[in-house]
Amino acid sequence: MQVINGYEDFKLAFSKEGIPQNKLKYWMDYHTKYEMIFNTIFKDLYMTDLENVKVMVEGTDFSEIMRKAEKSLEKISIKAIKETIEKCITFFNFQQEFDVYLLVGLGHIDGTALKAGKPFIYLGLERLTNTDVEALIIHEFNHLVRFSTLKEFENLSVGQLVIAEGLATLSPLVVNKLEFSEKNIKKALFVSEREFIEFNQYREKIINRLNNDFDKRLTPALMKKYFMKNEKAELCRSGYFYGVHIIKLLLDYGWKLEDLTVLSSKIILDEYFKTND
Repeated sequence: MQVINGYEDFKLAFSKEGIPQNKLKYWMDYHTKYEMIFNTIFKDLYMTDLENVKVMVEGTDFSEIMRKAEKSLEKISIKAIKETIEKCITFFNFQQEFDVYLLVGLGHIDGTALKAGKPFIYLGLERLTNTDVEALIIHEFNHLVRFSTLKEFENLSVGQLVIAEGLATLSPLVVNKLEFSEKNIKKALFVSEREFIEFNQYREKIINRLNNDFDKRLTPALMKKYFMKNEKAELCRSGYFYGVHIIKLLLDYGWKLEDLTVLSSKIILDEYFKTND
């Protein structure tokens, strides 16, 4: 396992003259060095192609992105990242090879771990200034284990991602042996007090709405509706909340997080409905 810091490559690309006129060229130079990582993110998370990403690049203020990345690097400890990773490897007994990339993105993603030829965790340096990096790494490590172990994610459904996010969201609490208090769950969900109150207030509406879409193949529209921060959307990121509801119930009934992490979505859902009857 390597922790790869790509900030210097980003800085090299964007310390040249003529950035406002040539930002796409310089960003493509940077993209090429980490093509597998970025292309996986664009395909599976952004659900778009490189041509649409280029439009986003043209609208990005890279001076501000660089400032935020530098601020994050003042806070981040590579030693602490490695210690957190080692703690996760031991907890989940994960034996596959993988790498951790600290890269500069387009300002949208704190972290991700997607299905790939060689598993990886991506941390977006420009997004980590006010983020609990340890909790983020544990969250993404759960995704790493699940997506690298199971074979069910060729055509990801809404329900499969709901369950994956429930497992990942509760992972920092379980790994660090923290209680499932409202305060800790709210923090793990990365939501505000108001958003957390609304989630609980509209719990049944969220569950019913997601159950109706549970088996649908994930599309950009459904991704935006249930899993992405969107100021205009009602109860945005509710997929995380429902996932926590499902997994917490099973943990309360004696299941172990490390076992659920490598259990198929169908079995998890069957156990949830059986327990919830």
